[in-house]
Amino acid sequence: MVPNSPNPPPNPQSSYAVDGYRISLDSKPLRTPLGSTIVLPPPLSTLAYLIGAEWNVVTTGSVRQHTLPLTSLVCRAIDQLTPGASKDVRASAIDGLLRYLDTDAILFFAPEAQAHGSLLRMQTEEWTPLIRWARETLGVDIHSRSGELGIGQFEKQPPSTRENFRQWMEKSPPNTHPQQ
Repeated sequence: MVPNSPNPPPNPQSSYAVDGYRISLDSKPLRTPLGSTIVLPPPLSTLAYLIGAEWNVVTTGSVRQHTLPLTSLVCRAIDQLTPGASKDVRASAIDGLLRYLDTDAILFFAPEAQAHGSLLRMQTEEWTPLIRWARETLGVDIHSRSGELGIGQFEKQPPSTRENFRQWMEKSPPNTHPQQ
């Protein structure tokens, strides 16, 4: 914060209400560009606190979409992926998410020698269950990569894997959490 600034940065807070977590700035509810109040369901409590943390580092004049990635993502989901949203908007969002299928960080494992193998152990503990879940739940073949090959040395996921992920996302219900 800039001392004696005429426009102090907002003061974010996250609080639990009956319908979920609300993020407030200077005791006013945070809203999406289309005016919906941001309310995150109880299982997303961590996301509510992370959005508050994003706003905590904002300085006056630096409120831009790229400086608030989680806030931006949540606002898009609320405003564009609700039950009444155009199917074109949902299809575009799914296409955007599928681009990460080949390059998501959980598919890249550190070289054994890096950090004396501790990074690889942590990645294996955290990421292998996610990859296993996707393989078992969606019946897909997911290719992960070792850092020994280099980050740019990878093959794309099989077309059948991409299609299964697409179908799973298309079948997933849109954001049905009531907004106020």
